[in-house]
Amino acid sequence: MSLLFLGVPCRAHAIRNGTPDTNALYGGVGQILPSSQLQRPGTGVLISRHCVLTTYEVIGNQTGLRLEPNGSSAPNVIGGAAINTAEATVQGAMIGAGYANTKKGNWSVIAGGTNNTTFPASDLSIIGGGNGNTIRPSAGASMIGGGKANTIQTNAYESTIGGGYNNTIQPGADHSTPGGGCSNTNSASDATVPEGDKNVAGTNSFAAGHRAKATYTGSFVWADSTEADFSTTGTKQFVIRAAGGVGIGVTNPAGQLHVRSANFVTLELNTSPPGTPTAWRSRRSRD
Repeated sequence: MSLLFLGVPCRAHAIRNGTPDTNALYGGVGQILPSSQLQRPGTGVLISRHCVLTTYEVIGNQTGLRLEPNGSSAPNVIGGAAINTAEATVQGAMIGAGYANTKKGNWSVIAGGTNNTTFPASDLSIIGGGNGNTIRPSAGASMIGGGKANTIQTNAYESTIGGGYNNTIQPGADHSTPGGGCSNTNSASDATVPEGDKNVAGTNSFAAGHRAKATYTGSFVWADSTEADFSTTGTKQFVIRAAGGVGIGVTNPAGQLHVRSANFVTLELNTSPPGTPTAWRSRRSRD
């Protein structure tokens, strides 16, 4: 393994054969570099396979990097603040930087940020950064890109939260994705909430906008910024709330639904007072 420190004074502390040695930096197998080289900036060094635990310390008594054994052939690599930790039974984990991050899953990464945690059996998972993000047990091969207070719950394996705030993938909602936004929830498998806030998507469903609730299987809900929930009432529905109208082929819908075809035939659906027939109008126009 090769480590290179560019322009940063560093020294190594090693435990060799159970005895701490703070005056030697181990190079190749059996090679000990003299203490005069310990604080040389810009030195690339090789860790000896004889070292059990090696800590690289930025001058000023601040831990910069730890290589921690775990009884396997895949040690854990811990960077950033000294309070970052990987549990002793974890294998092949990495914390790149940040503060108060905790690794409890094998073969997983926390790149940075603060107070991020991956739990046991969340193997092969990644938290890119942010604050207070969590991947719970048995949610392996999942990812939280960043943001704050996002959670992938137990057994929601192979799922992704892109970022945002307070987004949640519920227990067992595997293969789900809230892309970002705020307070969005994926409540079942294979669900998608791309953005927005306070949306909920169920199995094989899609919810976007504001307070869209696609809770029935195979449904699609788009909701505008009206301050009220907008939900499906059954499976395999496609519902839209757009107070300004829905335009297909037009950018300025003249009714609740305004469709214009390529040969300029226009179909408009206009709203009517309650109890009166809904008005459809078809006309040929370039508008």
